[in-house]
Amino acid sequence: MAAPGRETVETPPNGATAATRVTTDRSTEDAVRELHQFLGGLLREQAALVSAQSAIALLRPTERRTGGVAARHPAPSPSVGEQVQSQLRELEQRAAQALSSDDPAPRLLGGPSDALYLGSPTEHVRTAIVPLVAAGQVEGVCALAVPSATHQTALAELAVLGARFETFLWQQQAVSEGRQKALLRETLELIDAAQQGEDARAMASLATHELARRFGCTRASVGLIRRDRIKLVGVSGNEDLDKRGPAAELLEAAMEECADQDTEVSHPAREGESLVTRAHRALSDASGQSSVLSLPLRLEGDLAGVLTLEREAHDPFPDSAVPLLRLIAEYLGPTLYVRRLADRGMLAVSRDRLLDAGAAIVGPRRTATKLVLGTLALIVLLLTFVPIPGRVRAPARIDAAEARTVAPPFTGYLASVAVEPGSLVSTGDVLAQMDTADLELSLTELRSRLATLETDRDEASQRRELARARLLNASIREAEAQAAMLEQRIERAEVRAPIDGIIGRGDLADFVGARVEPTQPLFELVTPGRVVVVHLRERSAPSVEPGDEGTFSPRALPSERVRFRVLRVSPVAEVIDGENVYPTECELLSEAPDWLRPGLSGAARIENGWTTGMAELAGPLVDELRMRLWW
Repeated sequence: MAAPGRETVETPPNGATAATRVTTDRSTEDAVRELHQFLGGLLREQAALVSAQSAIALLRPTERRTGGVAARHPAPSPSVGEQVQSQLRELEQRAAQALSSDDPAPRLLGGPSDALYLGSPTEHVRTAIVPLVAAGQVEGVCALAVPSATHQTALAELAVLGARFETFLWQQQAVSEGRQKALLRETLELIDAAQQGEDARAMASLATHELARRFGCTRASVGLIRRDRIKLVGVSGNEDLDKRGPAAELLEAAMEECADQDTEVSHPAREGESLVTRAHRALSDASGQSSVLSLPLRLEGDLAGVLTLEREAHDPFPDSAVPLLRLIAEYLGPTLYVRRLADRGMLAVSRDRLLDAGAAIVGPRRTATKLVLGTLALIVLLLTFVPIPGRVRAPARIDAAEARTVAPPFTGYLASVAVEPGSLVSTGDVLAQMDTADLELSLTELRSRLATLETDRDEASQRRELARARLLNASIREAEAQAAMLEQRIERAEVRAPIDGIIGRGDLADFVGARVEPTQPLFELVTPGRVVVVHLRERSAPSVEPGDEGTFSPRALPSERVRFRVLRVSPVAEVIDGENVYPTECELLSEAPDWLRPGLSGAARIENGWTTGMAELAGPLVDELRMRLWW
């Protein structure tokens, strides 16, 4: 059994007896809904235990279950005041923080930084965090706004209640596995009943009878593919059905409609479906507005036939029955089709083998084969002797002709930002302002200290205290140096643009007031000019020289072409995406269009004399053989 909380709880329909219909099933959504209801009850019990004003349960997302708030106490309603709603929002934030820490220990949060208030600041409450643990994994947390007098004993009692979460998940898992076994047993019983038939038609008749009996169908029909057509092989309760009559034609038309779309087709259509159901509607009208469901039967992925089921219009197929029917169809298709192949006589087997052999031999289609072979030979000749322009193909990207990174002048706090990405700036324009309040305060204190030191020095000089005067002189020089440094920082507090250009990166509106350091880039300025950087592979690099021209085509706009000229080829290779390449800088031969932005990737083709198609195709293979065989 898998660990609870990590698997989706999916439950098959209950096993049915005679005349029993599968009408209920617990889907994944039902299991999640039950989990939310359980958590709602758990929150109410925890809140009552410790007299919590509000509480919230937050779940971690899994592969099949979305995370987020699973339950609140009190439940959302118009009667819940704004103060309680605000407290619930605060609890949700703290629960998310606790969930990210992945700590399985329950704990109380307290102190001024963790205070929650209701009504007035005097109503101080604490936050109790109770992790929801299953199989050693933290699957979620419960956060409760508890009175400030809550002790660790109450926290332990909350943890005991929270332990019921794992028990509930194990119960869900056990029920799920039990119903899955029931689903498999139901399928095997039906297939076993069908196996009692002596041939494919008898098997189809038994299978349709069992399907009609177990699922309360007015009629169940099976059709198998025969020479690209669906032919009826079994209909429940109607052994004398005329296979060429109107009823059979309607059934086969509905099966053909399902086979053409190669998917389940139902009438009336289920919510969200947009399939063609004209033949199913005609079958329904002919049967008195019945509910129709068709499922494809497959053999090793290929369509083998169609299963069509009909029920009364007032009692359509529930969504919960479809998974079981789908599983039955998955087993029934191969069983019927293989039995039909086994029922063939010697003549039928010989005929089918001859047809297969004839399809493999050219026969009367020899002329077409000759045309194909002649066309291939002509293509080989053209590839070998007709010259074509040689081109070196390589990945490329667009870079700015010049880019500068702007960092803060010193460690401090960002006071304001004057630009945003896309802003045009000139050299010397103010980009941002550092907070200088602390610097100015330190400078004022330092100047005051400097004045005091100068006064003390003068007094020491008058008293002939030369040693003390020299010591004070040293302190004065140190203070003056510190003051000069602070003044310089204040002067550099305005972050200015070093070049004319456009702000490429640096959306710092949300970071005003945040601490920044010189190692942290604030802005990236790029000039309007553009260059193409081509990553030449080792095999192509020797044939490319400065002055060669080519075209660049971006991945985002494959139909666009931009001409360029090679400026320089790097003499040293770099490893990019696990491959040795030589970065090659190229200039544009015309003004860059607006859509040509830095970082745009694409492909470059550099003109490189003349070659042939065969050389282009076989050249890399020959080179590889030479390297491997030392040829």
